[in-house]
Amino acid sequence: MIDISIYGISAVVLTGILVEVAKRAEVPTKYLPLISLVAGILIVSLGTWTLSVEGILTGIVIGAIASGIYDVGKKGVDIIVGK
Repeated sequence: MIDISIYGISAVVLTGILVEVAKRAEVPTKYLPLISLVAGILIVSLGTWTLSVEGILTGIVIGAIASGIYDVGKKGVDIIVGK
């Protein structure tokens, strides 16, 4: 099993931070899900110092989770604010 934290920081949180950096760099929003998946794969690969099928799949899941958490949070805020 792959530990999904690097130096005690969750890989999901790190992925979210990298996507936020890309967003602030004005990367078109249509590319953000792809950036999230690639960032997840890179973070897991750097954390384990290997590139394996398990690492790639774990990275994809981490990227998808990071994207999903953002979307759910954004929709929740929109509902509360009344947008």
